[in-house]
Amino acid sequence: MPNRTMLRVALVVCLALLVIVILPAVAFAETTSDYLEWVDSYGTDTPHNGFTTTSTKCAVCHSVHKAAADGQLLLRTTSEDACVYCHISSTTGLIGIYDGDTSLYTDDNKNNHSLAGGAPCIGCHSVHGADTYTGKIASKILKRLPIQPEFVRMFSEIDDAEYLYTLDTDDTIVGAPPYDWEEWGGAKEVQQSAFCTGCHPYFTRASEDEITTNRMMVNGEISTETTSFASHPMKRYWGDADMNIDFVAEGSSLPTSTQVAGMSTNGCYRCHGEGDYTNLGPGAWESSFPHFTATRQRFLISSDTDGNWIDTPDASSDGTCFHCHVAYTDIDGNPAGVGISY
Repeated sequence: MPNRTMLRVALVVCLALLVIVILPAVAFAETTSDYLEWVDSYGTDTPHNGFTTTSTKCAVCHSVHKAAADGQLLLRTTSEDACVYCHISSTTGLIGIYDGDTSLYTDDNKNNHSLAGGAPCIGCHSVHGADTYTGKIASKILKRLPIQPEFVRMFSEIDDAEYLYTLDTDDTIVGAPPYDWEEWGGAKEVQQSAFCTGCHPYFTRASEDEITTNRMMVNGEISTETTSFASHPMKRYWGDADMNIDFVAEGSSLPTSTQVAGMSTNGCYRCHGEGDYTNLGPGAWESSFPHFTATRQRFLISSDTDGNWIDTPDASSDGTCFHCHVAYTDIDGNPAGVGISY
């Protein structure tokens, strides 16, 4: 009799154990906690913003149960290497930078914004897309860094930088700025240049405009000494007879009606980084300003005697100037410009 009782007890215990083991297996049979490949199915061009209760973007970078042993915040890698994983060392990211070479980011390099040089990815980009520029460059997830006051005053009649963060996506500027850059460069160039002034407050629309700042970048470090100076003007090439006023050479020995350049300087990108972007395949681009531009000091673009864009190994090269200042004819067919020889 005792044996029968023990047998029943053993049977009950076995059934209980089976319930404990099987029910969770059934409950979690369809549950996964894995990393997802980024697929642009939300119309936002980036996994870094537009998170909703019905999207699955979080799982592109985070996994609750499958983070790497040395990972952080449930990432597949450490937080500081997450950008590198997707955009440099693998083809996971849609945009490949630094030639696919991690050392170009982790080592100090005069031709890029590097981690060693004090310009980490998260210094400029908001990984989750919070408090960034909207409008034309929203997909760049650029942080709302402080804008150079002179830049704000040049583009806002109310001395307010807010609309520079929220430019319309159709290449028009919100509000009524005194200078209509959208006619000759677009909202994208305005926002990009405004963003650059967060660390490089050197924007001057005219050669006669003076900048006073205590945030000069000197040898890779910010100097707190207050300095007044003028930088290269951002002016536009004439498209018709009413636009040549922008190239008036005020304060020079030239007649004020002389046009001195054959190409607009509408924005930082005109001289720094613009050029031939040759795709070398997923995960690596030959030129990827402002992250890395091979052999180009300070990302500057130069020109040969025929006006073709070339690399600039020497930042003081005359070809840098001749990228915009070359011989050409004006709208009446008369010789103009400064030429390439004297």
